Amino acid sequence: MLLDTEIFYFFNHLPHSGMLNTVALWIHYATRYGLIYYPFLLVLLISKNKQRALLGKLLTFSAAGTYILTDFIIKNIAQRPRPYQALSEVVFLPPAPDSYSFPSGQAAVAYALATIIWLRYPRTIYGYSAYTLAALVAVDRMYMGHHYFFDVLVGGLIGIACSYAIHYFSLKYKKTSA
Repeated sequence: MLLDTEIFYFFNHLPHSGMLNTVALWIHYATRYGLIYYPFLLVLLISKNKQRALLGKLLTFSAAGTYILTDFIIKNIAQRPRPYQALSEVVFLPPAPDSYSFPSGQAAVAYALATIIWLRYPRTIYGYSAYTLAALVAVDRMYMGHHYFFDVLVGGLIGIACSYAIHYFSLKYKKTSA
């Protein structure tokens, strides 16, 4: 896939500086280990407000389903090597991931969460902010040399699809339980 590699190199060869690398690592750790997701989800899940608690449940189901699908199932079937393992002239920022490249689980979960937020709060600062963060995660994965463009694209699409499915079933369940 020539286009896949060309787009990867475009983002991977953006200027790297101490400050940009620090931002990239912050995005990596904050999203990889849930540092920005878990506290937010916990607050929503324990909320006495039913709408917030429901949002917390939808976000949790969507993120968990997306993560299981990408990181435990598809990655192990596809077994695509990481760009820094397969290509030359890759600017690589550690830490080295311990799984396969396709699809990007971090991009998938970021887009899954953004989509649930968008579906619950369309055209609001919450939805726009969530999708902005998801896009930053996708770019970050290529900037660090961890994922190809196709990895983040498919990961994002998987996250979006999982969230639409969770949203659809939550609406269907709400209608049947009313």
